[in-house]
Amino acid sequence: MGITPGGPTAATFMSYGIARRFSRAGARFGKGEPEGLISCETADQASGSAAMLPMLALGLPSSATAAVLLGGLMIWGLTPGPSLFAERPDFVWA
Repeated sequence: MGITPGGPTAATFMSYGIARRFSRAGARFGKGEPEGLISCETADQASGSAAMLPMLALGLPSSATAAVLLGGLMIWGLTPGPSLFAERPDFVWA
């Protein structure tokens, strides 16, 4: 879900719903059940790095953080998109 716009928020809610549905302790969710907290935080943190994929490959930011990073790359004179991989492979792969 990090690839789609609004990724971190949508990923967190989807992860919570799926964890609650498949957990043996699903009835205790919403009361501090560690499994529910871990599922939400894991999805939130993973979606941040997933948002980098469309920004670097297509030049399309899918979150506010990716938009700020896109602006930073443009300030450095780098143009995100398919040409970035061909013109500056040292930057992308590092």
